[in-house]
Amino acid sequence: MNHPATEEIMLRNVLRDAARRGDRETVELAARSVRYWAMRLRLSDPGRVEQDLSLVTGPDSSDLAQVIRQGRHLLRSPDAPWQSAAAGLLLRLEEIPSLASIVEETEAILDRPWLRAIRPLPRTTEAVPVQTLSIAGPLRSMAVAEDGNLIVSGHEDGSISMWGVPQGDLRAVSPGHASFVGQVAVSPDAARVVSTDFEELQIWDPATGSRMNIPLTGGPLVALGAHPDGSHFAVADGPSVRFFDYEGQLVPLRQPFVSTLLDRLLGSMARFKEGRAPALPPLALGLVLLWTLLAVGLAGIPGDTAVFTAAGLFSLLHFALFGRLRVNLRWPRNLAHVLLSSFYSLCFAPDGHVLATAEHGGSVRLWCTTSGRLLKTFRQKIHGTWSTLAFNPAGTHLAVVDGDSNLTIWDTRSGTVLLKERNDVAAAGTSISWSPDGTWLAYGADHSVRVRQLAVVDGTLTATRSSAIRLPSGTTTIALVQSGQLLLTAGDTGASIRLWDYQNLREQTGEGRDDRWVRAVAYHPEGDWLALASEAGRTLLLSPKGSEIAQLPQDSAVVHSIATAPDGSWAATGDWDGMIRLWSPEGQLLSEFGDHSQGPHRIYALTVSATGQLAAACSDGKVRVWNTNGRLESCFEANIKNDDREIDFSRPPTVSTLLAFGDGLLATTGGDETIEIHRLDYSEPPKTLHSLRADGTALVPADGSFTCLAHAPHGRSLAAGHWNGEVSLWELASDTLAPRLVTGMESVQGLAYSPSGSLLLTVGGNNQLKIWDLASHTCLLAVRLEGSLLSCAWSPAGDQIACGGSSGVFHFRLRFPLP
Repeated sequence: MNHPATEEIMLRNVLRDAARRGDRETVELAARSVRYWAMRLRLSDPGRVEQDLSLVTGPDSSDLAQVIRQGRHLLRSPDAPWQSAAAGLLLRLEEIPSLASIVEETEAILDRPWLRAIRPLPRTTEAVPVQTLSIAGPLRSMAVAEDGNLIVSGHEDGSISMWGVPQGDLRAVSPGHASFVGQVAVSPDAARVVSTDFEELQIWDPATGSRMNIPLTGGPLVALGAHPDGSHFAVADGPSVRFFDYEGQLVPLRQPFVSTLLDRLLGSMARFKEGRAPALPPLALGLVLLWTLLAVGLAGIPGDTAVFTAAGLFSLLHFALFGRLRVNLRWPRNLAHVLLSSFYSLCFAPDGHVLATAEHGGSVRLWCTTSGRLLKTFRQKIHGTWSTLAFNPAGTHLAVVDGDSNLTIWDTRSGTVLLKERNDVAAAGTSISWSPDGTWLAYGADHSVRVRQLAVVDGTLTATRSSAIRLPSGTTTIALVQSGQLLLTAGDTGASIRLWDYQNLREQTGEGRDDRWVRAVAYHPEGDWLALASEAGRTLLLSPKGSEIAQLPQDSAVVHSIATAPDGSWAATGDWDGMIRLWSPEGQLLSEFGDHSQGPHRIYALTVSATGQLAAACSDGKVRVWNTNGRLESCFEANIKNDDREIDFSRPPTVSTLLAFGDGLLATTGGDETIEIHRLDYSEPPKTLHSLRADGTALVPADGSFTCLAHAPHGRSLAAGHWNGEVSLWELASDTLAPRLVTGMESVQGLAYSPSGSLLLTVGGNNQLKIWDLASHTCLLAVRLEGSLLSCAWSPAGDQIACGGSSGVFHFRLRFPLP
C-alpha cells in the first residue's frame, strides 16, 4: 500500500469516495488540511481538483478552496517534498484571518523552513479563475480545439501533449522535437497535430502515435495555421508561405495561366528565394535556339543577322526577367512571388478562401488561398515583429495586435481602420481571440490579457474596456471558449492553463502599465531598511516591518541596480540614463554623477566596496569606478566576451554582473564563462589578479555563461549562477571548484548567502525561490511566486529575505521549525 502510485490514487479519490459514502466528517477533515492539498497539488496529475473543491461546504474549507483556486498554478512541484507546496499555500492563507487556526496547525507539523510575508504579496489580479489545469513541463505554445474541450500544448523539452477539458486528463503524448516547440496547430477534427521547432515541421497522429518530419530550409519557422475545412495547413518560413496536407504533401497554388507561363519562360521566383542567382530556364534558351534555327533554315535569314536577332531576344528575356524580379521585390502580386518580405504571423478567414499575413516590415495583406493572388494590402503599417492576428467569425473584420501591443481592427472589404487602441507600454502581442458572435475580443500582450466588448454606435465600431487580467508571466495563448462564455489563458510560467469568467471581471486600474518591476534589492548593513531598484514614483526604501520609508521621484530614470554604503549612510542607484544617484535613509537625493565623455550608456550592475568605492558595469562594455564624491577613479574593459545569446553582435562586449568583496576586490563577469578578479588599488586600470572558469572537469555546466554572483560573509567562497540553472562554488583561497549545485531552475538570476554562510538563497527561472544547505546540497525550501524573479538579498540578522522581479518586491520573514 506504500507504493507511490497507490498513494497518488488515494490522494486523488479520498474526497470523492467520502462524499459518495456520505461521510461529511472525512470530507471536511481532508478539505481543511493543508498537508492533504499540498501532497495532492504537487503531483504531476492531481486529478479532478475543481470537482472535488465543489464538495467543500464548511466556512474554513471554503476559504481554503478559494485560495487554492487562485494560487493553484504555483503549487505543482512533483520533484519537491510536500512541505514546499505547503509553504506556498501558507503564504496565501495567512492573509485571511479566518484561516489563522489552519495556519497554526500546519506550522506545528512542518519540519522544514517556511516563510511569513512581512508585507502583502504582490497581486497580479484579484480575480479568481473558474478552473486551473496544471500540466507537465513549461509551456511554449498551445492550440485549442473543440470549443475549448481539447488543448494541445508544446513544451520546453520538445514534447507535445493533448489534454481534455474540463477534467484535465492527458489523452496523448508525443516526444516531439529535439528542441522546444515554437508553434503548434491542430486540425479542426483534432485528428492531426502540426508543430515546429523553427527548423523542422512535424505532423503527429495522436490516435496512432505516428510522426512525420518535414525539414524546411526557407528560413526560421515562425507561423503556423490550420485551414478551417481540415484539408491542409499553412506554414511561414522566411519569405515563403507554403501549404501542406496532413500527409506531408505540398499543396501547390493554382496560379493564373499568365503567371504560370511567365514562370516557365522567365524562371520561377522560388529560385531567387533559395538564394540562387536569377537565370533563364531551359525553355527560354530553347526558344532562342529554335528562333535561330528557323530563321536560318526556313526563312533564309543570313546567319549573322539571325545570331544578332537571337542575341537581342536573349537580352530582351533577361531584361524581362530582372524587371519581373524588381517588380516582385517591391510590389508582389502573388504569394508565390514574395521575395524579401519576412512573414511573422498568419491566419485563415473562417471560410478558408482568404489568408491574412503580417510581415516584419509592418505590412498586413490578404491573399487568395487557392491562387495566391494578392487581394488587399492595408495602408496603415504596424510593428510587425511579435504581431498576432485573427478574423472575426463573419470574416468581415481583421484584428491585429502588433509588437507595441496596439490593437487595430480593419474592415476586410474596404480596408479602412474601424478601431485603433493604443496601450501605454510596448509589449509583444501573443494571442488574440473572438467570441463566436463577434461581440467580444480578447488579446494577450506580455503580462496582460485585455477583454473588449465591441458594438457599433452611430455607424462607428467602439470598444468598451470591459476587463483586464494581469498575469504573473507572459501569455502564450488565449481563447474565448465554451461558446464564448469563458476565457482560457495559458502562461509560460508554472505550466498552468486557467479559465476565467471574463464578463464578470471588473476593470483594473492602470492595466498594462509595466511599473511593478523591482530589478534589484539590497539590505542596509545592519538591516535598518531594504533598498529597491524600482520604477519612478514607487518605493525606494522599506522598513524591516515592510512599511514604506521613501519613494523614487516621479521623473526618475529606470533604476536597474542598487547598492548600500558600508556604513549605511546612503543607498546608491544605477540608472539607465548612465547616472549614479546617492539617496539618504530618508529618501532625499544627496548627489548624482556619471561619465558620458565616451557617449551615452546604461548602467547594468552596481556594487560598493568596503571602502565606499562604487563600481558600475555599463552598456558600452566598460567598468567605471567612482569615489563617493563623484570623482571617476578608473575606467577599464574587462576581458568579457559575448556569447550566442547576444542578438546584436555589433554591440561591445558587456559586463553584466559585478561583485565587490574582501579587501578591495572586484569580481566581473558577463557574456562568457569567465569570472575575473580585480584589485581596486587606484591603478589605471585595476590589476587583474586571476580568472575563474567552470571547466576542465566533469563539473562543466552545459551552459557556462554566468548570470549572477555572491560571496560568503567570511569572504573565502564565491558562488556564480548559470543560465542552465546550476551554481558553481569556488573556494577562493585554494582556487578550487567545489561540486556544482543543481537547482532544477531554468536559470539562476539571483544569489545570496545567509549571514552564517551555511545556506544559499537562489531565485530565477520558473519563478522559484529556493534555500539550500551548502554542506549537503539539500533544498530546504522551494516556493513559486508570481512573476519572474531577478534578484534576492538576505538580511544581516538572517531572519528576513527579499527578492524582486516583474511583480514587485517580495519581503519575507524566515521561520524555522522548533528543535
